[in-house]
Amino acid sequence: MGRILLLFFGLSFFYAVLLVGLWNEQVRYGKERRESISKQSIRRIRIPGARGKIFARGMEKLADVKTGRSLVFHLSEMRRPGKLKNTIEHIKSKIDQIAGLTGREIKIDEKKIKYHIYYTPALPMTVIETLNPPELAKIAEIYPPIEGLEISVKSLRSYPYGDMSGHFIGYVGKEDPVMAQDKEKYFYYVPDYTGRSGLEKLFDSQIILAGGIEIRGLKALPGASLVRVNTQGFVFETVETMISPEDGKSVVLSIDLKAQKIAGEMLAGLRGAFVLLDAGSGEVLAMHSSPAFDPGLFVPSIKSGDYSRLAGDAGRPFVNRAISSAYTPGSILKPLVALALMKSGIRPDEEVDCIGYSQFGRQKVRCWRTEGHGRLAMHDAIEQSCNCYFMEMSGRAGFDAMRAVFQDFGIGSKTGLELSENPGLCPSREYMKKVYGQKWNVFDTALLGIGQGIILVTPLQVAEYMALIANGGIAYRPHLLKAVYDSDGTLIIETKGKEPRFSADMDVACFNVVREGMFRVVHGEMGTGKKADSEKIAVYGKTGTAEFKSGEQKRKNTWMAGFAEKDGGKYSYALLVEDGISGGSTCAPLIKHFFNTWID
Repeated sequence: MGRILLLFFGLSFFYAVLLVGLWNEQVRYGKERRESISKQSIRRIRIPGARGKIFARGMEKLADVKTGRSLVFHLSEMRRPGKLKNTIEHIKSKIDQIAGLTGREIKIDEKKIKYHIYYTPALPMTVIETLNPPELAKIAEIYPPIEGLEISVKSLRSYPYGDMSGHFIGYVGKEDPVMAQDKEKYFYYVPDYTGRSGLEKLFDSQIILAGGIEIRGLKALPGASLVRVNTQGFVFETVETMISPEDGKSVVLSIDLKAQKIAGEMLAGLRGAFVLLDAGSGEVLAMHSSPAFDPGLFVPSIKSGDYSRLAGDAGRPFVNRAISSAYTPGSILKPLVALALMKSGIRPDEEVDCIGYSQFGRQKVRCWRTEGHGRLAMHDAIEQSCNCYFMEMSGRAGFDAMRAVFQDFGIGSKTGLELSENPGLCPSREYMKKVYGQKWNVFDTALLGIGQGIILVTPLQVAEYMALIANGGIAYRPHLLKAVYDSDGTLIIETKGKEPRFSADMDVACFNVVREGMFRVVHGEMGTGKKADSEKIAVYGKTGTAEFKSGEQKRKNTWMAGFAEKDGGKYSYALLVEDGISGGSTCAPLIKHFFNTWID
């Protein structure tokens, strides 16, 4: 009996000690133990770096990175006792308080708050993406009484010159973490800005140079930090910054900022485009399309009202008319036609008697000078833009001879510019048959001789073949990229430029004939482009007026294109103005203004 009692008391003591130990662990120290265990969960967070900058040739910033202020809530500091609903209601009330204070509409409802708590509790929740100065001042008045509120410093894309360079620079938008290639590396993904159009998109992740050389692009290499979170996912502490972000590369463009500004001012209020090339290298010095858009509207994201306004604008501000729109060239094609005539065997001193019209079967086509020009050779025909001369001589040369020269000089093919471009349209018998169900005839060839009919060009293509004439038979690939720099300003690579795109198999004397005719257009007594005569630089040109549609819908696109020379430098240009009066009256004065201002 005594042994049984001893065993009983022994077991009772053992269980009592065990129960006391369990009570201590689960009740007395339970909360502390649970929190300690819960804080052992490690999460990796992606840290974005600063995007690279885009400079003009004089190192003026066309796309910069500026410091912005955003208002964020750290939800881990805003929790309330009891159910999750209490925390959500508290956060929503503070958002409403901020909205009332700033007067800004904040579209964050309870559903968005709950989603953030469940899926990204370790990250701060952005309440206002970009604070303007008045809002910042009002927030500062109550800062920091709202627990969990922070005014966060962040990097934002900025475009100092607004719509002046929007078409070729492009714009950025926030990266979608779901689509990101490296999203699997991180538990919490803080996205970058990524290029959505223009050079921002083209140079986003990598820059591909001639020869297939690849360089990392404008987008930064992200960093990463480790944080410890509790069972709800709220950050308890930052363990370490594993990798510091590395800023993106910066690029320098061939754009001459002064020329670009003048082009923007010149086309203000008009629909059109202007391109200026360094004929000796192919560098794009200016490229403007009007109307334009300000890429800054897309930072951090474009408002629906602004987007609807731009997308619904009849002027199509999103379209880069310099490279994406193709137009009937009209008389600015005549210098190229003249080269084709000479290559076919027609001598430049052969004359045509212009009586004010030309007859092709039952088709009569009038010259712009209804009383006629009289007898003209090639120089005079270029100077006075005589339709009869070019129609009749084109009929003699034949379509095939003309088309061959057009193809050799880039009509109907992309120039090779870094940006996506419209190839235009080079005429062909096959196209005529397929689209119009007709055979090509001599009347079609005559129309082609004056830049009408089945042919389309972009302003960039026109500037390129004008560079070929300026150079006496060689043209270089148009390009925008000039150099790439590291984030610390170290030069990585400088593009060599002067990449020949095509050269003409023609005697230089042929080009001299055309050059002389184009000089007379601006400086001759009967020149159609006399209003382009500049006191600062020698301007060569060709005006053009291309009619399309008919009746009450009849419209005109007006042109002036050519090149200018000064101190050994050669600059080819093309100016298009939609719905103008004529090339001589609408475009020529603008060309004079451009060169006088630029050279000053």
